[in-house]
Amino acid sequence: MTFQPVTEPSLSGSTLAAMAALAASATWGLGSLLFARLLREGGASPNAANLFKNTLAALCFVAILAATGEHLPVGPDLLVLLASGALGFAAGDTLYFAALPRAGVQTTAVVCQIHTPLVVFVDWLVYDDMLPARSLWCIPLVLLGVLLVVFDRGQRQKNQTQRWSGIGMAALAAAVMAVAVVIGGEAMDDEALWGGTVVRMAGGIAGSLVLGAGLALWRGARRARDPARPLLELAAPWRDARLAKALLLAAFFGSIIGLPLYHIGLRDLPSGAAAALFATTPLFTLPLGFFFGERHGWRAWLGTIVGFVGVVLLVRSLDHAPLG
Repeated sequence: MTFQPVTEPSLSGSTLAAMAALAASATWGLGSLLFARLLREGGASPNAANLFKNTLAALCFVAILAATGEHLPVGPDLLVLLASGALGFAAGDTLYFAALPRAGVQTTAVVCQIHTPLVVFVDWLVYDDMLPARSLWCIPLVLLGVLLVVFDRGQRQKNQTQRWSGIGMAALAAAVMAVAVVIGGEAMDDEALWGGTVVRMAGGIAGSLVLGAGLALWRGARRARDPARPLLELAAPWRDARLAKALLLAAFFGSIIGLPLYHIGLRDLPSGAAAALFATTPLFTLPLGFFFGERHGWRAWLGTIVGFVGVVLLVRSLDHAPLG
């Protein structure tokens, strides 16, 4: 993730793009709450719910691609974007979905805020981008916010082992997504927006199928009963009309509406402003979660705000850094 100077859009364009970015964060937060409720009820596996979401989003992007007349990437960028999609949209999102019912939406969303400093760190490792000294003071602030939420006593979950496994999955999801952003960022810079996005979504769909096959092989190697279950679960949303309807509502807010809004903000805003606005998801899930039965103590409220401030300061320090 390299922060580049951009030409400032008009005031009205900036306002609309900022509203789109905030709406994308809000819809992703609402979608996360809906997905979490479904996953807690056990109607679909995380990988199955993610594959359903990715397939619907891909169909929407294909329609936009056809309407705009953009071309699909070719050559090395095609393989890079497929790999980026498999990591981000398959492995990363599946881990995120698996964390939701275990750790809760608010904890999962806040833990995933470490995605931003991880992107900066991976970008430094891969591309040797300079990291401003003032940025180093922002990362502990993000981590402090995460720790406040993780150790919030308002989380009245009986199975703490399950909760900590969810926290680990959320952290791993953030790491996988950070790698996906870094390896796919350079390729996306050279390609048309919708064409590159369709290829990444295709990588996400293929990755979910490979993940299901891998889980089936793993269960078979352990001689588990019904080793083909991970593959059969992928078809569950497509065979159960009631489940498909519930997933469609979650995917509608989380992807079908949210992803186009996300790309409007990504396209029309300076990168730092976009990153800061996209980090507002935990600020939306905190009050929205009340209507879904989530209860939080003061640490969760304080940690959410502290973590968000840390992310904003971090992206601002990078956005204003001299470019070498």
